Parts: sequence; C-alpha cells; structure tokens
Amino acid sequence: MTSKVGYRKALTIFLCAALLCFLDEPGDEYKTMRGLKEENRFETVVLSDSIVPESDIEDKLKGNNGELPDLITIDHFFYINLDEEIEKKEKMESWLSWFLPNRGIRYSRVPAMKGLPYICDFDDKERCIRESGLVDTTLNLIHSKKFKRSGVSLLLSDNFEVTDMHKLRMSANLVPDDWDIIRFDCYKESGEEFPMVNDYVFETRKGRGKFFGGAHAMLLRNDKLDRVETALNVHPRMDLDGALSWKNLNSYCVNVGVGHGFRLVKPRPLMHTFYAHLSNDDRDGMIDLWKQEWELAGFDTRILTLDDAKAHPYFETMKEAVEKAFPTDTYNQYCFYRYLAMATVGGFQSDFDTFPMHFPIEDALPDTLINNGQFTSFEAHVPSLISASKEEWERVAILITEQLDKTEENFPSDMYMLRDVGCDESNNLIFVYDGVVKEAPYKAKGDIDCTPTDDSRVVHFSHHLDTNLKESGLSPDFNDRDDLIATDERTRRAQVFMEEWREQCLD
Repeated sequence: MTSKVGYRKALTIFLCAALLCFLDEPGDEYKTMRGLKEENRFETVVLSDSIVPESDIEDKLKGNNGELPDLITIDHFFYINLDEEIEKKEKMESWLSWFLPNRGIRYSRVPAMKGLPYICDFDDKERCIRESGLVDTTLNLIHSKKFKRSGVSLLLSDNFEVTDMHKLRMSANLVPDDWDIIRFDCYKESGEEFPMVNDYVFETRKGRGKFFGGAHAMLLRNDKLDRVETALNVHPRMDLDGALSWKNLNSYCVNVGVGHGFRLVKPRPLMHTFYAHLSNDDRDGMIDLWKQEWELAGFDTRILTLDDAKAHPYFETMKEAVEKAFPTDTYNQYCFYRYLAMATVGGFQSDFDTFPMHFPIEDALPDTLINNGQFTSFEAHVPSLISASKEEWERVAILITEQLDKTEENFPSDMYMLRDVGCDESNNLIFVYDGVVKEAPYKAKGDIDCTPTDDSRVVHFSHHLDTNLKESGLSPDFNDRDDLIATDERTRRAQVFMEEWREQCLD
C-alpha cells in the first residue's frame, strides 16, 4: 500500500515539459461552477497532518487586548501547469474562477518549462527534466512583468486547491515578520526535526536539500523575490522544495490545513465475464485466475451471474427454449444466459478461461464501444471475447434463441447458434479471425515463442488448448508449486503459462 508520504511526494513531482512565454488569463470557457462530472474525475488527497480549527488559531493570535491582527492581503494567485495537463488546467480554472472573483484577487496560469536532463545534483534524468523545469519556471515567473515588485502572491501547483482562504490569511500571522516565503500544509518525513516557531509553524531553512516537504502552496513576498531567486538559481539544479530550504532564506511552513491536493483518476477499462457454480464443478479456481489476470493488466472486473440474466425481460422466453434444447444440461443452458446478462450492461465480455495479452486498454474504457457498439466476436463464432452495446447483446441473444427452432445441428450449443446467425450476412455480426491465441506457443518446455502473441488481445486457455499442451510434452511444471491459485490442473497450467509469458514477452 502506498503511504501518505508517498502520495504527497508524488503530488509535488508534477512538472516536466513546456515553454514559458506568457501568462494565461482565465478564459470564459472555464468560468463555470465545478460539476459532478468533473469531481468524479479527481480524487482528493489530504496533505496536512493536522486540520487546525480557526478558533485555535485565533486564540494563538490574540494579543493582550484580545484583538486579532489584520489579515494579510493577497494580490495574485499563480498556478503552474503543463500544456498537456488539460484536465488539471480545466479543474484549476473552474475552481479559481468560482473561488476568487468575489475576493478581488486576480489569477494567472503559468505554462511550465521543460528542464534539461544533465544539470541536476542527482542522476535520474526524467526527474531532472521535471524538477529543473519547475525551478526555471519559477525563476522566469519572478522576472515576469506580471509579478509586481510589491504585495504578496500565492503560487500553487496545478493539483492543489485552497479550501479555507480566511484560515490561510489568518495563519500567515503566525509566522515571524522576517519571512521571505511561507509554505502551507507541508509534511515531514518520519524522524525529521525542525525548529518550531509555535504549535503550527516550523522553520525549513536547514540548508539546501535538507527539506523536501512540498511546494504545492507558497506565499511569496514580492519585495523579497531576489532572495528566493538566489535560493533557486544554483547549479547543479535541485528539487524546488529542496532549494527553498537554503539557510539564508527565511522560509517557514504553516501546517494547519488550508486546502487539499488532488490527483486525476483516469478511467479504468472494464471486463465482464459470466459465471455460475455448478455441482461437481472444478472451475472455481479458473474464475479466480480470470479476475487476477485481468486486474494485473489494469482492468476492473465484473462477474455476472444468473441473477443478471433473470433481470432481462426476455429471460423466461430464452429459458423455455434452452431447457427444451438441453433438458438436463445446465452448463449449456447457462452459456445462452450470458448473452442476456451482458444485455443488461453492454461492453466487453470474455470467457472465464480467456486472459489478457496485448489488449488495447482504450478499447474497453467506460462509454467506449468499438465498431460503434456492433456485435464483434474476436474468435469468430467462438464466444471467448466479444464486444457489443446492450442493444446488440440483446439482439444477438434473441437471434441465437430463435435459431434453436431453425437449426439442424445435432448439438445446438450457443457457439453453433452464433455461427449460424453470423453466417447470415443480413444479421450484421462482425467475426474477427485473429487477435486470440488458441495454442500455447512453447518452443520448448518453459521457453515461449513470443511472436505469435505480439498482436494478440487475449489467449483462450480452452480445454482444446489444454489437451494439446499436455499431449505436446511441453506442459509447464507446477507440481512443486504450493502458491498457485487453484488445485485443478488446467487452471494451474494456465497460471504458470501466464507467469512465463509475462516474464518472457512483456517489455
């Protein structure tokens, strides 16, 4: 599990490439209240270890006469943002255009600069590009005409929102009058000790590179920007928050909880399957492996059941037809029901013995349907991997049910009914004849030929594949494995194959 400190540090490492040539003023297209759709795309991260009530701060500030000092005046908000971070820009613009107008404070976006990979005091090139770019962006902002030589400005990262402006302005009075820069809602690594000014403020001027507690919300005194410039303008470059710990910079942290960070929650692809436990069933391990493999590949998973099929109004009609075709064969009855279960949700469905390989994740994102939702089966009439809209799943469910009365097939399984329906071009089904690995491509025992899997979405670890693998003599060894997910041999072979494939074929 990622620690809170890990989350916080990730939030401060947010900048890498762009060019600083101007400061953007808010456009009309962003001046809207934040909506539910936007909120659902972001996840809040609390940065401060303590959320201090305003009443406690007031008690600390009241003098002998019981009066509070005047609140500090903030003239301008700036936020630094990469050109490609469009979602963050929209969120910041939406928040600022709602939060600031009634307070008489202007705000500007600062496009982030791209740093260089070889000018830092550490070897990580990507980090150097990111961090040196952030330092150079801040230096250029200090030199810009928009940064007045008097007053006070608040500089934000593009993943931090102030939620209590009054507390921020009031808590600035907790800091000694000699301050050059105030950082809000900093965090200290376990065991770090800093001189405490009072219960809520500590000094961070321990020397460059001695404190990396975040630079997501910083109050700058504009008539002391030359001191900030001196702290930052060193070679080799270092992280912004580390450079601001220069011992000659009067730098303080106020840790009272004036806002929160946020991170973009990108939509995850979703894969469905249908499963129902049958008596004397050894497939339970396979469904566990299915869930594990798809989630390892970055998917959310959903296992549909008979109850989902029953929720569809066509269920009783289908039930009557399939029970007539398979009076005692519950397994093949259920193979039909999966189409109705999928008709209640739509999207991708894979058989529970089908596992991801080079699956294009963007094809399975929520509200994304390939081929405009048209019924598409990736192993021709074998229903190992199918994508369709809810309407298409329903249409095909009805077609294969009606085909039971028309077919001359001795064993009218859903697979053969799908074949018959698909052969009629007027039904407009799309059958794809590649993209599914149907045999385990071992060159030798434990040695996989990756080439046949390069352009494949999935592997269908069917009974046919499993039988051929056993007969080939190349079946992976698993008898000494007590860490496998199941006890049945097909699932164990499938799990070891997937482990070996990932190790040998994924970059």
